[in-house]
Amino acid sequence: MNVAHLYREGLARFGDGDVVTFEGRTWTRAEQADRAGRLATVLRGLGVRPGDRVAVVLPNTPTSASPTTRSPASAAR
Repeated sequence: MNVAHLYREGLARFGDGDVVTFEGRTWTRAEQADRAGRLATVLRGLGVRPGDRVAVVLPNTPTSASPTTRSPASAAR
C-alpha cells in the first residue's frame, strides 16, 4: 500500500467533495487526482519506475500538496 492507493480509496469512499480551500480557490478530490495523474504521467515519461525516489521542492501551499503526496507514488506504480 502507498499514498496513491490511500488517496484513490478516499476518493472512492467519500466521493468528489472539496478537499482544499486556499486564497478563495477550492479544489475537489477529482481535480487533485487529475493534477496528480498528469504529473505522474510526466514522471513516468522521464523514466521514473517502481522503487525510484523522487525529490520535490515546492512552496508550502495547498496547490503543492497533491504532487508531493500522491504523484511520485503514482508515477512509480
